[in-house]
Amino acid sequence: MRIDAEEFLLHEPRPYQCGHRGELVTAHVRLRQVAVDGTPIEIAKPWRLSRDQKSGVFGSYRAYDLGAAPGPHEVRITCEFAVQRTGYDQFKTNLDELPDVVARWQHEYHFPLEIADTDVIQRVPNESLRDEIRQSLVPSRLQEQMEFSSDTYRYGMMTNDGAVFVVNPPVDLGFRVFCRYKDVETEVDLFFAHAGEGTNSQLDKDPRALFPNASFVDFIFRADVEAAEYTVDIEEIWDGEIVIEDVPIREATEPEW
Repeated sequence: MRIDAEEFLLHEPRPYQCGHRGELVTAHVRLRQVAVDGTPIEIAKPWRLSRDQKSGVFGSYRAYDLGAAPGPHEVRITCEFAVQRTGYDQFKTNLDELPDVVARWQHEYHFPLEIADTDVIQRVPNESLRDEIRQSLVPSRLQEQMEFSSDTYRYGMMTNDGAVFVVNPPVDLGFRVFCRYKDVETEVDLFFAHAGEGTNSQLDKDPRALFPNASFVDFIFRADVEAAEYTVDIEEIWDGEIVIEDVPIREATEPEW
């Protein structure tokens, strides 16, 4: 990154980058405003992303109700950016409060938007894909995930709440996820995945807290159009239900109840 002819680094130089020199910095981007047809909409919690040399990209995305009727619209999105010397508190919501900032600026993005008056995501059943889709869902790594504390992997895929990995599914997916223990089901997540890609979804709820007496739970993946509505490039999802039984959620050394 070059600012006013001065070079800065967003990560430690790799061995093959010995010629790169510069001070380590953290870059931030935050949603400032969204306007539809020139009218700003209310944003209760603006999303915010940051990038530093230790944690990679971290932050949160959010979905917002534009409050617009079906039909064509013009959308304006304003984002604010800041580059900060690394080593300070990086989680202040207001970027104006960040200390030791190297540079800050804003940028507007304009694009047309067509809002459909009917559901544009179709559910397509295909039993021949069931086994392949089942193999692409990997909650069995949940135990490994939970053995690490959030202090060990503060950001990224390792969390102490667990995660579901999706590895190269044959078709686009949208699932609402439930955990089941002794005939009691509780929703724990909602996610989408693109065909042929890999992703992971951190669980919204910790199964260990939901079922304190359970060592194993069943994971139920139910097709759900709402999950796919969190992206703009999925038009069809596989329609069906996948059940993965006896997923370990505690270390083997913990007592059985």
